Parts: sequence; structure tokens; C-alpha cells
Amino acid sequence: MRFFSQYLLLIVLNASGETHLLNIQIMLRRITLLLFLTALRPACSFSQTIFSITGGSNFYIPSAQVVSLDSLVLTPSANYNITGSTVLTHNTSLTHSSSNLSINRAYSLSGTLSAYSGSIAVYYLSSELNTLSPSTLQVNAYSTHWTNYTSTNGTNMTTASGLSNISFNEVSLASSAAALPLSWLSASARRQGNTVEITWWTANEMNCKNYQVQKSGNGTDWVDAVGAIAAMNSAGPNKYVLADSFATTALCYYRIAESDIDDRYNYSGIMVVQAINGNENILITYPNPVTDVLTIATGNSGAELKTIRISDAQGQIVFIANVAATRQYRAAIGQLATGLYTVLVSYSDGSTASRGFIKQ
Repeated sequence: MRFFSQYLLLIVLNASGETHLLNIQIMLRRITLLLFLTALRPACSFSQTIFSITGGSNFYIPSAQVVSLDSLVLTPSANYNITGSTVLTHNTSLTHSSSNLSINRAYSLSGTLSAYSGSIAVYYLSSELNTLSPSTLQVNAYSTHWTNYTSTNGTNMTTASGLSNISFNEVSLASSAAALPLSWLSASARRQGNTVEITWWTANEMNCKNYQVQKSGNGTDWVDAVGAIAAMNSAGPNKYVLADSFATTALCYYRIAESDIDDRYNYSGIMVVQAINGNENILITYPNPVTDVLTIATGNSGAELKTIRISDAQGQIVFIANVAATRQYRAAIGQLATGLYTVLVSYSDGSTASRGFIKQ
């Protein structure tokens, strides 16, 4: 306020009469309104300390009092104390990484606020949207992991209301639809003697931690089959192979659970491995990825190939061939677009099998 004080003093020294005093009062009201509006609008400077509380001090906020800290607005529904050594910083990126795309505005606390109830609002500049649509934004808060809260969106602001006893040490806005930390390209499981080999391909991995192969006897109750394997975290395509040497001889199901660095999970599709009955039909496809010709074969025992279909990622059949009485077929697929496909095979005994592959 030093600049404004000197400016007002200059007016007093060079003016006389009530009219000029009235102008000063009007100016003071305008300055007060300007400071209030500035507090509620997004700040234009970044990576700066907003406030700091030293040990032994506290910041008391009465119930229903609106407090604007830069463009982070807190309105507790009960009397609230921020205690202990705490520094609030305004950043352009997250301190705690997330697989969910966020705006380029985040508020990080050196200490965790706990048992907070009320509302949290964040104002932002349109230039900070980071390709996100304003209508999809939700308040996201981090304590031990990121949590998004149902929010309402206004002009350059998003508010989460009705919060109850939450804890957080970082706040930002992110899309209501979390982006997957990877793209599943294909996943398959096949028997090799008394072992089941599980193979999967991924792409566009980001913030992935590891993969865990899980198995089930009924497709509902899952247990870990083998130890977890670390994620490559690259654009890919990435290939992973694990073997379950303790596989049952009965029909069983497999899936892969991906864990990201926020300890959130997503899963591959479920793979079915048929029981060993002494007359097993085997499906072999290679190479994978493939450019021009995909070889499709069955084993030396069991039923022969009858019909081969290839479907794209949307489930549309893009290739079909009737190949009765053969154990190997070479499918010319050079004309297919790059992407993920699935081979669907029917055998001469009426059984079926499928396997995914990548067309380069």
C-alpha cells in the first residue's frame, strides 16, 4: 500500500476543498474493491509462496468465512484452524505426479490439512487449461493418493462443495474422466505343458508402477499367480511375458492388473485357458507384431482349423477365410490399417479360440 499512500498524500498537498476530499474517499473505495477482486481472480505469477505459518502459530477460519489464498478459495462449514509449520505454494505443475491430466495450476502445502469440511474452489486462467475442457474439470486433492470430488463449474473456476473431514496437501483441477496410464494392445494366455504362459502388449505407458498376473477358477474370485513385474514406462509397443508354473489342469481364467504410481488399478481383458483333456486344441499365431503375413496354426494333435476371422479393435470383421482340413494358414493382411486386431478361430470339432496381435 506504500504506492497508494504516497499518491494520496500528493493529492492532499496539491488540492483543497471538500470536493477533492470526496474524490479521495471514492478512490479509497475503488482501491478496496480492486484489491478484493484481485484476491478472487487468478494470480498471474507462478511458483510462488502464498503464505507461511511458523511453528506454534495458527490460522483460524470461522465457519462460512470465505478465504481466498491466491486463487485457492476455502469456505469451511465449521470453525477451522490451520496449525503447525505450513507453507502454501502456487505451482504450474503437480508436486505429486498423477496419471490424470490436470490444469497448469496447483497449490501445494508443506503440511497436510486434516479433518477439513466445507468447500474448495480453484480459479484459473484459460491459458492454464492444458487442453482440458472447462466442463469436465473436478477438484482433485492429494493426501496419500489423488482423489477427485464432484464439482460444479463456473467461468474460470471449479468448486467442490459438501466436503466432509477430508485431508489434503495439494489441490488442482483435473478432468472428471481419468486418462488410462497406458493402452492395452493385446493379452493372451496359453498352456505349454503344465505351465501357462501369459503374454501382453501395451503402449503409451505413463506413471505405471508394475503388473500383476492374476488367476481365477470361476472368473470372479482372483488370486495373484506370480510375482509382480515392473513397468517399462515407454511409448512402446512393450511386450511382457510371465509363466505360471503352478497352473491347474482344469479350466481357468487369467487377467493382468496394472498398478500406477498413485496405487490405482486397471485391468486387461479376461483370458480363458481350457482344461487339459488329452485332446487339446492349440492356437499359434506369429509374428507379433506383424507387417504383411500372419501365420495361424494349431498343434499336431487335436482338431484342425476350419474358419478364421480377424476383427479390429471395434469388433468389426475385416478378414474371413474358410480353411477346412488344415493345421496352418498364412493370412495376407498387409492391406489392414495399423492397430490392434484379434484372430478368431473355429476348429473342426466346433470349439473356438482367439488371440490378439498388432498390425504394424
